[in-house]
Amino acid sequence: MGWTEAQQKVIDTRKKNLLVSAAAGSGKTAVLVERIISMISEGENPIDIDHLLVVTFTNAAAAEMRGRIGKAIDAKLQKEPDNAHLQKQVSLLQSAQITTIHSFCLNVIRNYFHRIDLDPAFKIAEESEITLMKSDVIADVLERWYEEGREDFHQFIESYSYSKSDAPVEDLILQLYSFSMSAPWPEKWMEEKEKEFAIESLEDMNRSTWMQELLHYVKTVLGDLMQKNAKAIELCNLSDGPEAYLPALLSDRALLTELSMADTYEAYAGRFGGITHARLSGKKQEGVSPQLKDQVKALRDEVKKGLKDLTAQFFFQAPEEMLQDMQAVRSVMRVLFELTTDFRKEFAAKKEEKNLIDFNDLEHFALKILVEEKEGEMVPTEAACEISEQFEEILIDEYQDSNLVQETILQSISRERIGCPNRFMVGDVKQSIYKFRLAMPELFMEKYKSYAALDTLENGDTNLYQRIDLDRNFRSRKVVLDYVNGIFCQIMQESVGGIVYDRAASLAYGGLYENEDMIEGLEMKERLANDVELLLVTEEEEPSEGEMPAEKRTEDAEAGEQDREDPEDIVYTKKEMEARVIAKRIRELTDPDTGLLLYDTKNQTHRPAEYRDIVILLRSMTGWSEVFVNTLMQEGIPAYADTGTGYFQTLEITTILNVLRIIDNPRQDIPLAGVLYSPIVGLTSTQLALIRAADQNNSMYTAVCSYSREGGDEEIRLRLERFLDQLEDYRAMVAYTPIHELLQEILEQTGYYYYVMAMPGGERRKANIDMLISQAVRFEKGSYSGLFHFIRYIEKLHKYEVDFGEAATSGEQDNTVRIMSIHKSKGLEFPIVFVGGMSKQFNTQDIRSNIILHSELGVGPEYIDSERRTKVPTLLKKVIQKKVQVE
Repeated sequence: MGWTEAQQKVIDTRKKNLLVSAAAGSGKTAVLVERIISMISEGENPIDIDHLLVVTFTNAAAAEMRGRIGKAIDAKLQKEPDNAHLQKQVSLLQSAQITTIHSFCLNVIRNYFHRIDLDPAFKIAEESEITLMKSDVIADVLERWYEEGREDFHQFIESYSYSKSDAPVEDLILQLYSFSMSAPWPEKWMEEKEKEFAIESLEDMNRSTWMQELLHYVKTVLGDLMQKNAKAIELCNLSDGPEAYLPALLSDRALLTELSMADTYEAYAGRFGGITHARLSGKKQEGVSPQLKDQVKALRDEVKKGLKDLTAQFFFQAPEEMLQDMQAVRSVMRVLFELTTDFRKEFAAKKEEKNLIDFNDLEHFALKILVEEKEGEMVPTEAACEISEQFEEILIDEYQDSNLVQETILQSISRERIGCPNRFMVGDVKQSIYKFRLAMPELFMEKYKSYAALDTLENGDTNLYQRIDLDRNFRSRKVVLDYVNGIFCQIMQESVGGIVYDRAASLAYGGLYENEDMIEGLEMKERLANDVELLLVTEEEEPSEGEMPAEKRTEDAEAGEQDREDPEDIVYTKKEMEARVIAKRIRELTDPDTGLLLYDTKNQTHRPAEYRDIVILLRSMTGWSEVFVNTLMQEGIPAYADTGTGYFQTLEITTILNVLRIIDNPRQDIPLAGVLYSPIVGLTSTQLALIRAADQNNSMYTAVCSYSREGGDEEIRLRLERFLDQLEDYRAMVAYTPIHELLQEILEQTGYYYYVMAMPGGERRKANIDMLISQAVRFEKGSYSGLFHFIRYIEKLHKYEVDFGEAATSGEQDNTVRIMSIHKSKGLEFPIVFVGGMSKQFNTQDIRSNIILHSELGVGPEYIDSERRTKVPTLLKKVIQKKVQVE
């Protein structure tokens, strides 16, 4: 294939740090593979592939990269079958370091374990072990603190444990621990952020990092407001402008100028506390444009609202009161930091005792091996220098999703220390979607701004830090790119998103579909994709015949045709209406006679669109995917959602877990009732009520045992006798039977496995049960074992919202509409895309919690007065909230 000029530069540029800003669809992976192939096969001294370190974001990406490189080597060998060097690369490929950062760190630890006194027989802990171990350790830490009885600890508990359990406090400790582990040196980060609360005076507050952030933000907003004010004044001065408004606008300008001259929090607070606005003149003027008048009013309203928002956010109390709140939370924050430190130490000790390491340890142990402190500076160790000699170049994919720990690790093994930078970093900051996983796109942007653009350098320039932009998109039609550019050039600014969406950042059409319209006949041309569509859903949308919820269809089938409800009487939710509108459009697009024609770029032919060509993307699958799947299915459109969630809510898994719960402890009323009502026992709700009515004073289990002996309904008695006999057998098996074998025995004896296979969606339900058995096998390989701990592990997953996701039973080759999250779709391409849920508001739950975290600004708490039961956000929390929103 032919490469563009920019792509060829990416392939050919050597011996420097090179940052490649690769826009969506710009051929990033193909270029990266070609660069690697070029390095190992061309020139006078081609290198061996095991002298390259290629770091990818996922194992799947690493496997794909290895596969592509292998195919490219094979293609070259077809042309040069006697090339011994290429033959050698084939043998080296499987052992080459094409890997994730965690796998690379594991390799470092295995080779240099002795440098950190680590037992070489260590194991990577299963998630189940880590989940339970964290729970045990945190319980031990809190118990010890309760025994010590410190007053500040009890104040902390009163403030933040707002339920009858310590769960909220446990969550805070785990949240702070996990967040701190994204820093290269967590202990140091914790110490620095705790010091932010050591504020004795307003002068201390003004010197703090977060106050400097606040002052910078306020000054930036004031600058924007001054520009709007200037624009309004400019409009007033036009020949047909509302000149009478000038006095009020000039008064606003004076106010904004005075505000912007402040340089301390107290100075700002004093000025914001007395803001007043002059009224716009009501004087009638001849020859004034109504449009200009409205524009000036709108601009002035924006200025007034901007000042009002700043006052409400940051100047809602006197500076002295803000200071008092910060001082009041100091003691409870000190407790939180100490608790988290205790937890970190005891958790580490527990893992060491069991000779286990987790994923956080992989990065931090590798960092400990590769970086050390000398004379107050962090420098590469001898081990890092050895590793750097091994790799001619370090290639990092999806660089915008790196965090600071990973950056420090990879920088330590580069050759920058000897003046020979050799890192190749490729990514697109506009596609950075893992901030919630503590990725730092700022790392990408810092280099993007500081590295020299290659097209601005003169021939012979030896700049060792360069960047290349790949902006041509070879994936999408021009109409799609124009639409995307039109949206983002208006909303993406450096202050919101970290980058200006200007000409350099825009997507350029790569010409992939330039031959698409070479099709005969006007009727056929009208079936080609030529627009981006906006489907507006109104509440007036009425269901057509056959368009009603699945549960309503079931009810109608049972009730008979004579009782069928009029479609006009059916009430749809907004999600159902949206799904119905999409379903209608899908039917139109896939009509073989009149639907959309897709252009096959490989064969350069057209074909009708099919269901497999269509993907519906959602911001969040929770609460949406099931509605969309059900609606599409009832419309006769096969649909599949790769939810990644919902596993524990499925009927079959809920039932089996309830069986395990009552085997462990039958005196649990809700799980017991669930099993009795399930097909395993088969009682009706009326029969359950009879059992409960016969003994209302004791537990459900006691009532069941009593009814099995003395109940008046023989059918119920017999069912209960069989069930209780089975239950006793299972309880006896627990002592000597692995959990996965117990599960298999339950499924076999009850016939429940075959029952779910016969249900609608039986293949998926069977796969879900198989997944539970596999999870039980994995769980038992860890240091925790037994039914009690397995149930506890599952409940912890519930608590921390960790979900296996329903088992996948549909593949890309199935002719079905796929529904997935935007996160899951990253890097994939689909002929037809619907983006659903666009009216959904941003999720601000994280910034509304009692405590929020930021890598630079630290911990932002509420000030909670436990006696008055009131809480007020500290100024620090307000600053972090705004910073997180902007990012």
